[in-house]
Amino acid sequence: MIDRLEPTPCPLTATEIEIVRLLAAGRNAPQIARLLDRNLNTVRTHIRNASVKLEAHGRLDLVARARQLGIVVPRPPQRL
Repeated sequence: MIDRLEPTPCPLTATEIEIVRLLAAGRNAPQIARLLDRNLNTVRTHIRNASVKLEAHGRLDLVARARQLGIVVPRPPQRL
């Protein structure tokens, strides 16, 4: 019998993933709230919950940890 490693399920909800991806794309909380037609405090709560789940300290750390877990894929460098 082959012992296979099962992929770790993502601890974030679909909404948290969407918001973290928008953060990674350079959007801030007010922009995300307008884009998703959500209350600003709701967006901030999703960011805080995602940070707790990924044990991140700040938004940059949240995006970095999400990239490490494959939740957010790094964007290729842009040509100038």
